[in-house]
Amino acid sequence: MKYKITCRSYRDWKEYPLLCESYLEFEARFFKIENGFVALWFEDNDTRNPDTYINANDVLIIDRIGEEKE
Repeated sequence: MKYKITCRSYRDWKEYPLLCESYLEFEARFFKIENGFVALWFEDNDTRNPDTYINANDVLIIDRIGEEKE
């Protein structure tokens, strides 16, 4: 099963982060919410380290995509 995670996008302008009007979307195989961050794994690999982290306050939507039939 995969997930589509939509989050806010920031840009660094003169060392001050500004909220952009755009959003980022990630497709992840796994995610885990812990200590105020969402950890994402893009591929089904055997590592414990996630591929990226997102601040949980910036995550807007987590949707299931490509559900598998049992």
